[in-house]
Amino acid sequence: MADPRYRPGVGWRVDRIPGKRVQKSEGDDGTRYRLPLMVLRNGEHRGDAGLWMSPSEAEALHAELCHVLADNDEDRRRPACSPTR
Repeated sequence: MADPRYRPGVGWRVDRIPGKRVQKSEGDDGTRYRLPLMVLRNGEHRGDAGLWMSPSEAEALHAELCHVLADNDEDRRRPACSPTR
């Protein structure tokens, strides 16, 4: 099992690119969202990448982040913290 601790200078890591925003793309296959990421190894930049998500995948990620960032159960029950399905 991988080590769950955050150790930025050790091993492979994927992080958001500072200053780059999530992008929205409209194409033949519908709307997609791209989260810009960078790949690092032992703290050294190795390249850029992106996580492409459908609207439902982006909504589910939003709900999960909302849930984990909520300070209490009342915040977790907010509509924004519940994925629409």
